[in-house]
Amino acid sequence: MLTAYRKIFWNKLKNSSAYKALLNNWFLVAFFLLLFIIAYKCIVAVFLFIAYALYLFKKNRMIFYAGLTVTLLFITRFAYEEKKYEPAPVDDAIGFVTDVKSYKHYNRITLASGNKKYYVYDASFKPLDIGDKIEVKGSRGNVEGARIEGGFDYRNYLKQRRVNGVVKAGSVKVVGKRFDPGLIRQKLYRHLDSLFDEPVLSFLQAIILGESGGFADDFQEAIKINGISHLFAISGLHVGLLIIFLNRFFRLIKINQGRSETIILGILFLYALLVNFTPSIVRAVLLYDGYYLNKRLKLGFSSLDLLSLIFVLLVLWNPYYLYHSGFVLSFTVTLIIVTTAPLLYKTKHLIQLLLTSLFSWIITLPIIVNLNNEINFLSPLVNAVYIDFVGYIILPLSFLVLFLPILSWIYFYFVKAFIDFTVFLSDNFALRIRFPDLPFVAIIVYYLFLAAIIKSYARKKYRYFFVSLLLLFLFAASNSLYFKSYPEIVFLDLYNGESTLISDCCNRCNVLIDTGDGKNNEVTAYLKRRGVKKLDYLIITHNHNDHNGEAYNIIREIAVNNIVVSAYDNSELSRVANIKVKKGDKLTCGAFVFHILHPDAFYHDENDNSIVVHVYVGEYYFLFLGDISEKIENKIAAMNLPVDVIKVAHHGSNTATSRELLSRIRPRYAVIQTGRVEKFGFPSERTIATLQRYNVVIYRTDLHYSVKYKYRKKESIFDTIK
Repeated sequence: MLTAYRKIFWNKLKNSSAYKALLNNWFLVAFFLLLFIIAYKCIVAVFLFIAYALYLFKKNRMIFYAGLTVTLLFITRFAYEEKKYEPAPVDDAIGFVTDVKSYKHYNRITLASGNKKYYVYDASFKPLDIGDKIEVKGSRGNVEGARIEGGFDYRNYLKQRRVNGVVKAGSVKVVGKRFDPGLIRQKLYRHLDSLFDEPVLSFLQAIILGESGGFADDFQEAIKINGISHLFAISGLHVGLLIIFLNRFFRLIKINQGRSETIILGILFLYALLVNFTPSIVRAVLLYDGYYLNKRLKLGFSSLDLLSLIFVLLVLWNPYYLYHSGFVLSFTVTLIIVTTAPLLYKTKHLIQLLLTSLFSWIITLPIIVNLNNEINFLSPLVNAVYIDFVGYIILPLSFLVLFLPILSWIYFYFVKAFIDFTVFLSDNFALRIRFPDLPFVAIIVYYLFLAAIIKSYARKKYRYFFVSLLLLFLFAASNSLYFKSYPEIVFLDLYNGESTLISDCCNRCNVLIDTGDGKNNEVTAYLKRRGVKKLDYLIITHNHNDHNGEAYNIIREIAVNNIVVSAYDNSELSRVANIKVKKGDKLTCGAFVFHILHPDAFYHDENDNSIVVHVYVGEYYFLFLGDISEKIENKIAAMNLPVDVIKVAHHGSNTATSRELLSRIRPRYAVIQTGRVEKFGFPSERTIATLQRYNVVIYRTDLHYSVKYKYRKKESIFDTIK
């Protein structure tokens, strides 16, 4: 009886006008939703969304209403999630462990406490099982937005993952236990760790579990340069090969197809559970489930229909998937494969791989740029070489070694060859072009050019015209600093130390004063996001780690024309420096002349060996005081120089910013790069009081985050990130 009713229901549904109108048109519905989401982030896309909505309304009302309904559901769901989420900072917490990730200096524990979720940072590395109930006593961690333009926004990161707060653990005590499916994943990690050594261990973790954090830094960099990171993320490739293997195995042991498909569905669910339901694996598993149901129920959906429906369902389930780069890349690449497969199925396998890699590279280019700030024009060719090797050799061998660890010695040689070859390619077979972060408008323009090329492809004249425009656009985007029409100074807010970028208009001059301590290579990342490909001068004021800690990484990643140190610097960096300066020297760059006011001799206190720079930018004179003490400040004061803005010495400590200096130079503004190391206590109250006494406008990186000065349209403007 139930089966009969089900058949009647499906027959009625499939014969309905709505079903027929939407069949093979679900992509149009998904695109309606996608355009709305883009329009929400970028005002320019609003016009595209309206134009597309009007087009659908005229073409097919049913598709328009379906798109409108899905979009309204998304708005409702997103609004609900936004309202439901609230930060809940706590010092102590009690709850169940749902995940544990190990890093160099701490474990990060994910703690479920009622309907709240917390990250607990435990420097004691207390051994915990997923499912343990723990009691944490400690202090609330800082949850901040981006402190450098385009930098990591921790507050947003937590929100997108529905984490309500952060706790720095003082003590962690296990008070109970329950079963959690994640324990299976943790046990497997521990099992792998007990059986295998590096690099076999990190490869198995990456290939089987999608955890590539164990790779060596040089190999990680080579993977990024070659554009093959997706091969180490659990995705459709893994799922597809697992399905092929299981089908062949079930045929071998003579299980009929219907039953084997049902078993495969269960195995795929367990695999998704094992890898913690990452978005790419969820997409791959649901797509297989969709193919299965489509065939079983004779729904008539195309592959594009299924992919579109899965996209809509997942975004409605969790709107924050849209912030997950793996989700975006997974769907984009799968879309390319699905849409190009009918066009390429008669071509040779190698040509299929190459063209699919090329199309995927072209379509995902803006996404990759905003992840890595560079693209490798040879990566489509490299991918074509790697896909079969990973899919048909490394991946099956990885699963084989998992069940037969005795074969790990063979696996080791494959892994070693893979690593060496990958590093070799990145060093010798890469055509890398650097890009700044692409704004939404630029991304939209890029895709409009692609659409124009596809639309006019049959007409050679127009096709070449739009291809030429696209290449010209990419060249302009890569060199956008040449179009910046004003000078600028950016005082970066670093966790420890100072770094300041001074740039002239039209990319005529880029000067970096100091680098901070190198924590997370924040300065290098900032320069790349900004599109700085060369530094005319890298000035290291003195030999302290909080001022030169990132110097070597910047030299390695950015073309540095001149490395400048003090004439009295005897550090290792002084051996590679090509310019050594002392009082009376000057450096010319673009419209800027950097006058060196100090050092005038060698001092036993390294802070007093700091290079002091005086430069005119826009309409203001700037004085950069390094870390000098009052004694040296008084020497600078005696020079009676015009000064509008001072970069306060030594992070605003009580050893600097003398009354004599301020009374002589009378600055209008002061910038204090305090850092955020609590034990230093920068800036001192005495320094702030002294500055206030002389009516100086104060910008502090601990309060205002990064500080920017720009001279635009004959107006001096100070701006802050916060």
